[in-house]
Amino acid sequence: MDKNEQLIMVVDREKLFKDFYFNGFCSYNQFNFEKIILDNYYFIKRGIAEKDPSKKQPIAYTIVVKNKKIFVYQRPQSSKEHTDERLQHMFSWGIGGHIDKTDETGNPIINSLKRELKEEIGLEGKPKVIGYINDDTNEVGQVHFGILYMLETKKDVKPASEELKTGSFMSLNEIEKLIKNGEKIETWSTISLSALKQILS
Repeated sequence: MDKNEQLIMVVDREKLFKDFYFNGFCSYNQFNFEKIILDNYYFIKRGIAEKDPSKKQPIAYTIVVKNKKIFVYQRPQSSKEHTDERLQHMFSWGIGGHIDKTDETGNPIINSLKRELKEEIGLEGKPKVIGYINDDTNEVGQVHFGILYMLETKKDVKPASEELKTGSFMSLNEIEKLIKNGEKIETWSTISLSALKQILS
């Protein structure tokens, strides 16, 4: 199927931020955006959603941690390997994707999260929700909304895609060096770092 024809979850921006708006990171304990999403979501074609900032696409964005090290990978330069040209060649430490119509039974956010982890890196488990990510400073962020999770594991990661095969577990210090060296890093990953430092330090 053409990716633009894929039915994905969206929530109207106006409903999502009716009572509380933030840009950056928001702790899970500060406001329950998950309930708002589950009470107000619907599905539209991805091609429409990607061009409409009046709608937010919820994404379960999971950080995988092993022995206090974070799984980090670099997205490929080629658009053939990674479909979103806006994220090419960036380092990331988040695993996640759009919530599909096929995820709808029960809690679609959790269903999507589990599906992505199993498909992408061959892991199962119970990720812990940390908070939310919103970044309206760029065109990717304007149409997406992150529910940030962390999965602690003792198992080996088994990447399914070429981009994830570049990944390895890195300490917070090693990640800081990437940032200091001026490497291109996915905005959501950068936003998540302050919360991860509090948890892992």
